[in-house]
Amino acid sequence: MIAKKAQALLRTLVLGGILPIVAFALAENYYGVVGGLIAGIAFGLGELTYEYVRFKKVAGITLVGNLMVIVLGGISLFENNPVFFKLQPALLIFAFAAVLIGSSVLKRPFLVAMSRKQRPDLPEAAVRHLHGLNLRLGFLMIAIGALSVYAAYFWSTASWAFLKGVGTPLLIVFYMIAEVVLMRIWRGRKQH
Repeated sequence: MIAKKAQALLRTLVLGGILPIVAFALAENYYGVVGGLIAGIAFGLGELTYEYVRFKKVAGITLVGNLMVIVLGGISLFENNPVFFKLQPALLIFAFAAVLIGSSVLKRPFLVAMSRKQRPDLPEAAVRHLHGLNLRLGFLMIAIGALSVYAAYFWSTASWAFLKGVGTPLLIVFYMIAEVVLMRIWRGRKQH
């Protein structure tokens, strides 16, 4: 049961919101900004519909991400300016950063709470590490969000879409690998 929920969450985090971005980028290339925005909004609606029909509910991240796609896409259509649509990933990242940093400030780290849901017997050393990681990851999200805003304004649509679909997940994965390597180095020095 937990494995299926974890798979669904991972799929939502990886794929959630990417289809509208890809649809926008491809359609904009062939049909211009208006065509791209219509395709992005349509795929956002399609993603919501598919998840509801397939799973009889819509994950929170999918709902928020795609509602932002639809609203910001509508504003972009009204203003004839794709920047509003392109700001969706940055706003979502900033919201996640706020959750991470806010939960750290309140001394209820989000990562600790999520880990304890899966493993109530979480060792104290892991809790301490997750507490620090929660705050560091929040600051990483702020940096990625700032890069995403810059990309929305100044990068080509293809580069911006690459950042959203591939670049951001890779940055997070590389950061997590660096965390693990540094933690092992630190533990190794502490033991000697």
